Amino acid sequence: MNSGVFSKNLYKYRVQKRMTQREVADKIGVRQQTVAAWEANRSTPSPDIICSLAQIFRVTTDELLLENQLIGQEWPLQRLYVPKLKSVVQKKEQLFAKENVSGQVEILGRYDVQYFGIEAEDDSMSPALEKGDLVILERTTEITEGHTYAFLCQDESVILRQVNTFGNRILLLPINVAKYPCRLFENTESFSSEGTVLGKVVHSIRKW
Repeated sequence: MNSGVFSKNLYKYRVQKRMTQREVADKIGVRQQTVAAWEANRSTPSPDIICSLAQIFRVTTDELLLENQLIGQEWPLQRLYVPKLKSVVQKKEQLFAKENVSGQVEILGRYDVQYFGIEAEDDSMSPALEKGDLVILERTTEITEGHTYAFLCQDESVILRQVNTFGNRILLLPINVAKYPCRLFENTESFSSEGTVLGKVVHSIRKW
């Protein structure tokens, strides 16, 4: 984890929610000085605390831990309307077909990137993402360490998992590990045979 990025994001989301450090501290059961230390990049919280913070701010853990994935040095953010898909289909040419789009979602994004929205099908990424939450994806087939992606499995289900790599091995990691197993692939070939990368999670919108 890049603690400097986390401290900046923590401050940003706390201010956006108009919460004081003490209010955040009270919600997660720590002292106000602890939250201040996180924002000053003097210490970092445990993974379970990070999940609790994501739930409080209604963002994903990626949005707390990583650089803003929608911001590029060459492309400013713009107000965009992206399609919300009814389902994910095997054939790429059918993905954005008119009959597969249930509506549009307004986001801030880069106009050089293709985005789309799907609903989370389970609670494997709870509490960061709950079943029924709208997940905004950047369309890509490339995977990068530490980011969360949507995968289309052989049984046509869609799963959301964080990607970790160990040499050639690829680990798909849910947050809700008590209910959902991790998946370890020995190489990219075995990984590719199990499913297809649909896109990278860049934002989420709570269902309530």
